[in-house]
Amino acid sequence: MQFQSDYFNAYRNLKLTRDDKGVLVAEFHSNGGPCIMTAQSHT
Repeated sequence: MQFQSDYFNAYRNLKLTRDDKGVLVAEFHSNGGPCIMTAQSHT
């Protein structure tokens, strides 16, 4: 059984998912594109 906790959507520049084996996958992004480090995305 696979479910998402509240923290999966808690971060603006971090996409959290789980793969088919249940491993947590973290992807940094800026509006769905490449991650651009700014003061806002750093906090």
